[in-house]
Formats: sequence, C-alpha cells, structure tokens
Amino acid sequence: MHVTLSKRFRVLAAIAALAVGETGALADVVDLIPLTNTVWRFNQSSNLDGVNWAAPAYNDTNWQSGPSLLAFENNTAIAPLVSSPLNDPRTAVAGVRGHAYYFRIHFNWPYTTNNVTLRFSCRIDDCAVFYLNGVLLTNAGVFTPVSFSQSGRPALGGGSEATVDEEFAIAPTSLMMGDNVLAVEVHQIGADSTDIVWGARVTGEVDNTPPLLVNSTPSDGAIVPSLSSVEVVFNEAVRNVDATDLLVNGQPATNFITAAANEYFFQFPTPRQGWCSSPSLPPWHHRPGWECVCRHELDLP
Repeated sequence: MHVTLSKRFRVLAAIAALAVGETGALADVVDLIPLTNTVWRFNQSSNLDGVNWAAPAYNDTNWQSGPSLLAFENNTAIAPLVSSPLNDPRTAVAGVRGHAYYFRIHFNWPYTTNNVTLRFSCRIDDCAVFYLNGVLLTNAGVFTPVSFSQSGRPALGGGSEATVDEEFAIAPTSLMMGDNVLAVEVHQIGADSTDIVWGARVTGEVDNTPPLLVNSTPSDGAIVPSLSSVEVVFNEAVRNVDATDLLVNGQPATNFITAAANEYFFQFPTPRQGWCSSPSLPPWHHRPGWECVCRHELDLP
C-alpha cells in the first residue's frame, strides 16, 4: 500500500472467512505534468508576499509563460534541457538579490480523490515550496518563515546543481476532481546564487488494492450463545466508517466503536435464537459474508 490512511470503507472487501491473500487491482498511474516542454506561467519580477498567488482563482494572465525546463543556468548537464531562459537571480527585484521565483500550472484530475498519491520528480535549483489549490503541499528545503527574500538549502545534485531528480510522494488533501492548480515558489541558497532551475514531472497514482481482512470475531462457522456485535480487523487502516456499512441478515448495524485505525466493533440487536447470521460489508468480493449460528441456550465458557 502506498498511502496507509487513504482507504474508504465503502471499497472494503465483503467480509469472508479470513480472506488473506485476496486483493483487487493494482494501482492506476496517470501522467499529469511532463518534466520538459510543459508550459508554466511564471513571475520573476514581483514580490508577492501577502498575495494569495497560489489560490486557484488568482489571475495570472499577466504573468510570463514558457515551456520547461525554465532556468538561468550554464551547467552543461542542464543547459540542453532548458527551454525558457529566466533572469539572473543576482539581479535585484524590489531590492532583493537571490529572491523567489513563482510558477503556476493547471492540470486535470479525472477521478475521485480517494486513495490518491501524487509523485513528483523535479529539477530544482535550489529549493522550493509547493502548493496545491492554495494549500501547502510540502516545503522542499526553504527556511521558514517563507518570504520573497528567504533562502534555503542547496540543490541536491553535485556542486549544488539540479543535475539529479528530486523525488517525493504525497497523499494530497486538497486535490479536486477536475481542474487543479499546482503553484511552486523556487528559492535560492543565498543572495549570490548564480542560477535558478525549475521543472517537474507529476503523476497521480490511484491505489485500487483493497485492505485485507485478517481477523473476524465471531469467526466463520462459529456457534455462539448470543450475537450483538462483530469485530473486524484489517491489515491496514481504513477511514470514513459508518455503522450502516455492516449488514446483519440484511439489516444495518446500529453503532460502531473504533478500537484502532484498522479494527472496528459493530453493534446491532441480537438476532432471534437459531437464526443464521450473515454479516457483510458493501460487496466487491465474490464471497458475500460469513455465517454463524446464534443459539441462546448454549453454555460456552
């Protein structure tokens, strides 16, 4: 699993007797932003402190635009990748040398936003802060508090150059179905930094592998003196659980208790004596549930 807290209860396996080893499809990968030859809007001549420039509604039509990589760079390993020249970061803007550069791009996410991981492979010189739809996504090395004049750690390549891909993965909370805005501010190591490089490949990964049932109480085939609750344990955490997600003889549970992120107790009225009780969760699995017999007179230790 790539994101352990991203499972929604509605896509769980229908409970089967310890259905260990039975999984769904593998993750789907969606290419969102290529590393090179992708047009970004950018601002290299303004101090945007106090401006909500990362918000989706921000009007960037007056910004410059150009394909990636965008850079002021003479390193022979990077220069062939540069499609849009930028200004020398030593040229002061609003009295600041080594200032921030701002970048924005739209991309479309065609699916629901459950169980999604965004994977980044970037060329950054020197460091950057990432926002998705105006919400902080991650800070890749910029010192805080973040401002137009703030510096940060050097680029990760040899000699503090953007000669290697900077990679990371995030489960975004601000991703939306449809149009999204990725905004990035690239910062320098200091006022005398001689180069600026920006470009990113971004992919989205949808995790379609359901969690596995590893234990259930009562177990499949159990004979019990009464039945008013069911415990289920999965191999990873799930969220958005509701009592009505569990059906017993076709009737929803009336309450549930969270024992752990992957463990739940469902409570419901006790079935009549001798009934065959078949708890089940919303089905995607070919086995709809498991059975236990409720015999009230049975004396169990």
